[in-house]
Parts: sequence; C-alpha cells; structure tokens
Amino acid sequence: MATAVETVVAAQPICRTRIFKSAEGIRQHISDEPLPELQTLDLSELDTPALQARLQELATQPIQLEGGPLVHTYLI
Repeated sequence: MATAVETVVAAQPICRTRIFKSAEGIRQHISDEPLPELQTLDLSELDTPALQARLQELATQPIQLEGGPLVHTYLI
C-alpha cells in the first residue's frame, strides 16, 4: 500500500506542493522530498459512534499550506 501511495504522490506534483508568502507575493514550491510515512491506524476496536467520530476527525484535519504536505495518508 505504501508503494501505491508513493507512486501516486510521485505522479501528482500537487501532493508535494508547499504554498508560501514571499516578498513577490504568494508562491508555490514543488518539493522533491517524499511524503511522511503512510500512517497505519487500527480502529477495529472502536464502536460505530467512536469510529465515525475518529474518521470525521481525520477527514477534517487542516492542511498546512506553508509546511505541507497538501495531503494526509492513512491505511485504516
């Protein structure tokens, strides 16, 4: 699974893009750095309401434009 995510990220520059403010205005930089490691989460012991709450929390995490990456990756 990690290899599949790495392949998609390599093919999609937006996944490696950082957006920042400079003296010239808003700029973007496409990094050659790989994404942080694919995070594996075991949510099998959560009951339905807790599982839904955790998935909602993960889905609504803010993206750090300046620090990047513009994507979060999880194996659940």
